[in-house]
Amino acid sequence: MMQPSRPFGMVLRASRTIPKDVIRQSRIGYPERTFGSRFSSSSTGSTSSVGQSPAPERRWSLMRLGLSVAKYTAFLIGSAGAGVLLIGGSVFIHDAFTYSEKHLDRVPVSPLALNPKLGGPKNLPIAEVNLDDEENEECIKMAGKPRLVIVGGGWGALGVLKTLNPGDYHVTVIAPETFSTFTPLLPSAAVGTVQVRSLVEPLRKIIARVRGHFLNGYAVDLVMGEQLLEVETIESDGKKKRLYVPYDKLIIAVGSVSSTHGVPGLEHCFQLKTISDARNVRRRVLDNFETASLPTTTPEERKRLLTFVICGGGPTGIETAAEIYDLCQEDIVNYFPKICRKEVSIYIVQSRDHILNTYSENISKYAEQRFARDGIEVVTNARV
Repeated sequence: MMQPSRPFGMVLRASRTIPKDVIRQSRIGYPERTFGSRFSSSSTGSTSSVGQSPAPERRWSLMRLGLSVAKYTAFLIGSAGAGVLLIGGSVFIHDAFTYSEKHLDRVPVSPLALNPKLGGPKNLPIAEVNLDDEENEECIKMAGKPRLVIVGGGWGALGVLKTLNPGDYHVTVIAPETFSTFTPLLPSAAVGTVQVRSLVEPLRKIIARVRGHFLNGYAVDLVMGEQLLEVETIESDGKKKRLYVPYDKLIIAVGSVSSTHGVPGLEHCFQLKTISDARNVRRRVLDNFETASLPTTTPEERKRLLTFVICGGGPTGIETAAEIYDLCQEDIVNYFPKICRKEVSIYIVQSRDHILNTYSENISKYAEQRFARDGIEVVTNARV
């Protein structure tokens, strides 16, 4: 049976008298309280400790922070240890595969390599067999290939070596130097901008790609009828000795030498073609500056010592003049008395109308204008 509507209306009217804070608490389900009241009310039963700093919560925070620091510290220490072990293991593995022991007690050498037979027009020793032609099976196989002899160790010889395939020829390179020189950087080496060791590459290292041989000496004569190349070597006591090197194919790539063009006195000047020339120029330049900085040096002598004349307006001469100027601007002015930099004079003597005449006209004009601003005097249409 349904209830009468009157009491229901009474209940509605009665609900209007309920306080608003009670209604709000009834909707939430529990009375409002602050974050700290949960801890304080349970221990003391009162609300007087609400808002105070909780000691247990602070201790838990410090414990969590300590655990985090310990965890990351252990991770860093473990990573560093693993890295050290990995690098150390890599080094030991590299050494194990690189520095392997090789048995050298019984190296096979042909008797003809130790005591070559005599022959040829001058009855000289003939190097038919090299000392390493019978070291292993690969060397024995290479000894039966056609003999290719390359005279010289410069750009031409290196260009030929790069085109050869390993195993095509029994290659022998004959050169007076044991290294190849990167000649474009010789002017920089002459004043110390780059080190000399940066300009050289051992010839034996280059020849190793084609499994060739190297003889340190000069080619002085050629017997074409018997296909013999006469080579002059220098022994440990300084004495010269000659021998014949047989060939099937001969490549002459000796390059050129500096010429004085018949001008007397130029043989006493410094040239710039080899590593030795660059070292001699550098030594003389620095010695001149040291002598010019002495208090006993007269002004006339100081001026003479610090005057540099470059004969030739080509790429080598222009770069040499520029390197000497840079040396004065960057090093001399900082480490020597300023009067030494002031007394420096640089001259370029060119037999043509312009310097760098093998290049475009714009490059030549730019170089002349730059030298004019830097105080480098260019003397054109003049010969020494």
